[in-house]
This record gives sequence, C-alpha cells and structure tokens, in this order.
Amino acid sequence: MTKEQIKNGLDLIENLLDTEAKTISEWENKLSQLTSICGFSATVLAHAHATKEMELKEKILLMCNIKPPLQPSLISKISDGLVPNETMLYKRAERMNAAISHCIDGLRSLISLHKQEMQNSIYNNT
Repeated sequence: MTKEQIKNGLDLIENLLDTEAKTISEWENKLSQLTSICGFSATVLAHAHATKEMELKEKILLMCNIKPPLQPSLISKISDGLVPNETMLYKRAERMNAAISHCIDGLRSLISLHKQEMQNSIYNNT
C-alpha cells in the first residue's frame, strides 16, 4: 500500500466510525459493517507500520555514526521526529483500529440492553 492508499483507507474507516446510528436496526447494520472491516483495518495498520519502519530505517542508516550512544527513550523521540508523516499515519491507524474495537463493544452492549429491555417488557405485560 502506498501512503495515499493508507490515508484513503483511514478516511474510509473514519467515515464508517462517524456514521450515526439511532435505532436497533441501524446499530446492527453498523456493527455488521464494523466487524466486516476489522481485517481491512488491521491491514492498513500493518502497512502504516511497515511504511514508517522503511522510512525510519533509511534515515537511521544516515545517522549511525552518532557518538555517544543515545538513551532508548531519546532514540524513540528522534525516530518519531525523523519520519513525522509516517509516524502520524501509523498512530492514526492505531487509533482507528482501537476505535473499531471500542465501537463494536459499545454497539454490542446497546443491542444486548435493547434485547433485555424488550424481554422485560414482554415479561411485565404478561
């Protein structure tokens, strides 16, 4: 995947996450859509990570002669600064992937609550 394809994939995921659902059928539809793109989201995340690592590898090879050795936390900050666009894509992909999981969990809870309320109302009416 190119950087542009990664951005387009993240935009698609974000649009789906932002879709409003107010009724039980809309919740079920959104849940179905989100579960169907979990694999796609993981693929986008993997490609964003690979893109970041490839860019970072090239830049670090140029800096190999830095003396004295740096602390790991400083190396991490420097590496994120060396490839800011790729780091941003990777972090966005991570957030989108996590958002899908959280949204799926929330929708499952809403659907379960709705079903339980329906059962309670049937029980109370008999």
